Amino acid sequence: MASLLLFVLGLAVLAWVTTMWARTGFGALNEARPLFFALVCIVNGVQIGAAGYLFSLMASRGRMVRPDMSDEHAQDGTQSRSLACRL
Repeated sequence: MASLLLFVLGLAVLAWVTTMWARTGFGALNEARPLFFALVCIVNGVQIGAAGYLFSLMASRGRMVRPDMSDEHAQDGTQSRSLACRL
């Protein structure tokens, strides 16, 4: 949720800077600091969102269910063991 907040904040500041720049006729851009702040917010929002997604993938590894091997696929004729992790 923090990543979405940062991303939206960055877009809002970027829209404000663009509006102010358009009012001056797209002349000299005198709002460099807010523009850099907007860029940092957008980049950090995307980075935090991507990191959260990847961390959730790593955390769900233990909950993955693998298919059981049936006895007919065992090569030595013994009963195969299940590799399934169940909740």
